[in-house]
Amino acid sequence: MPAVTLFFALLAAAAVAAWWQVRRLRTADAAQHARELGALRDKHAETLASHQRRLETLLDSMLDGLVVLDAAGRIALANRAAETLFGFSRQMIGGSLMEAVRNHEVAAVAARLSTEPAILDHELQLEGSPPRVLQVNAIALHDAGGAATGAMLVFHDLTRLRELEGARQEFVA
Repeated sequence: MPAVTLFFALLAAAAVAAWWQVRRLRTADAAQHARELGALRDKHAETLASHQRRLETLLDSMLDGLVVLDAAGRIALANRAAETLFGFSRQMIGGSLMEAVRNHEVAAVAARLSTEPAILDHELQLEGSPPRVLQVNAIALHDAGGAATGAMLVFHDLTRLRELEGARQEFVA
């Protein structure tokens, strides 16, 4: 009988040792997985920041002003040309279009997008010094299900073209 007791004691000791070994390995694996997950998270954050910088560089190199609105009509994105045209800063991102551009006609064009899918070649006058003539092209943005997600407005400055047309007409007259 003592041999059987010794056998079970050794078996129990081996089971406890195996349990501790498995637990240690699982803890080590979990720590390794956590390190790998952290490294992947850092890599994805770096890639996202790189893509964001590239997008900002691309948009800021555009000559036309670009304003993207979210579903609530707040500015989600604006490029440098839009800031220059309307005299606002990127601190206005998150604010309303009317607060940023201070022009009722621009706000009315954006509001029309709730009933129209696109507005093309709309001209508007910006009062100020100097006064400007802008051509606005705007589209409503929708998700895959058709729900409105915002709008995109592109502003092309026609001021110099209109000045040249006026000079040509005066010359011809």
